Amino acid sequence: KTSHMILQGEVSGGKDIFAPAYASTFNLPHMSFAFKAGLAPRAWVCRTDLVEGPRGGTITEIVEGSLMKACRGVTVKRDFTMMSQEARTSLKASMEKALWTVTDVDGTFTITVPAVILFSDYDRASPEQLEVLRQALELNKERLVHPVTGELIPILKGTRFIFTANSGSDGAENSNNLFNAKDGSLLSRLVAVHVPPITKSFEREVIKVAYPSIHLDHITILVDCIHAVRKLAKEQPLGLEVSLRQTKQWASLALQSMEDFPTCLLYTSPSPRD
Repeated sequence: KTSHMILQGEVSGGKDIFAPAYASTFNLPHMSFAFKAGLAPRAWVCRTDLVEGPRGGTITEIVEGSLMKACRGVTVKRDFTMMSQEARTSLKASMEKALWTVTDVDGTFTITVPAVILFSDYDRASPEQLEVLRQALELNKERLVHPVTGELIPILKGTRFIFTANSGSDGAENSNNLFNAKDGSLLSRLVAVHVPPITKSFEREVIKVAYPSIHLDHITILVDCIHAVRKLAKEQPLGLEVSLRQTKQWASLALQSMEDFPTCLLYTSPSPRD
């Protein structure tokens, strides 16, 4: 049984990295979307374009959007003709247990893998924007509504929807951001997961995995500086968010600087602290 979830936690807590990490762990395709003011999410499903007609002039063409494609999963073919029938049957069963759709034609597998689909900033979405997902979140009856024809488009079984929100039911504490009230009928279809604030040890581990060539002492200095900036931004109305994504970007810049100016480094070995 597939449960859709919503990750709730403070701003810049690294919520958006969960979905791609989850997808990578289970070898699943991943697609990301984000709500923001003025957005028309129906274009995620499909849009209409004017294209040149076969006899001149222009005609209207319906183009599938990224969300519709993601909800159909990714289909690949794999050759297992060298395996025995018994081994193929066992392999097919294990794939289907993971909610992959598999057909076996004389050892050639056609495999459709469901996607992990991330929707960022759920609490910044307007009621009109959320309507595109009302049918999609009916557990075990997931459908997309075609915005042009009105037909219901089945969503591949096993597709996982993951939402992120910076505010809980009582809003976001110590945040200068504006949030919209969450739709209760949609929230009731999601499993809520609290994401705790980023710790220095976790942030050091993220940088170490992403950039193993950076010395651990340098990682500690970088994380200490980032946490100081994050604390200042939280205590003062700076309108600045220091996310985990930015942490990785700053680590990349630090690594580039160390490679470009190795003789300009003043090495100091700090004492790690949390």
